[in-house]
Amino acid sequence: PEDPLRAMGWFQYAIVHPIYRGEELLGVLTLGRQAAEQPFSAANANVLHLFGEFLAAHLNNAAQQKARLQAKVVNRDLEIAHTIQHSLLPSQLPAFQGVDTAGHSESPREVGGDFYDAVLLGPERFLLTIADVMGKGIASALVASLLRSSIRARADLASNPGHLLEDVNRILFDDLSRVE
Repeated sequence: PEDPLRAMGWFQYAIVHPIYRGEELLGVLTLGRQAAEQPFSAANANVLHLFGEFLAAHLNNAAQQKARLQAKVVNRDLEIAHTIQHSLLPSQLPAFQGVDTAGHSESPREVGGDFYDAVLLGPERFLLTIADVMGKGIASALVASLLRSSIRARADLASNPGHLLEDVNRILFDDLSRVE
């Protein structure tokens, strides 16, 4: 009853041509004639077949173009995320008399969960954080960003690392416990 061809009436003669993308059936091209008309010729069937193949090629090209565009958008988003993540790393670590400091982080992907940070606490004190959030990619980069922000927000507890980590854990637990 839901067949759209049924609404057009019954055909005495019909040509049906499936339209595929690989193994996936996209649709069916149907051409019908009423009983009073003549049957289809081989030339009619060839025209329908050619049109069906053209339509399938066009649909395939459109799908590939859409996939390429989506991939470009994702890649651009990852480039932006990479830039943001690297801008959160300190451009220069604090230096003290007799102590040289340096840091570098390079993720195996565009973004990841590895990071380091240094917060200057006084003329000769700084809080150094080095972290590796489990996993790779965007999810671990988001957790690393939350962790960095939480540690910076509670840098006043740096003289007692146990209290600092306990407080940061409490801050993050509420948000992250809802995530698998």
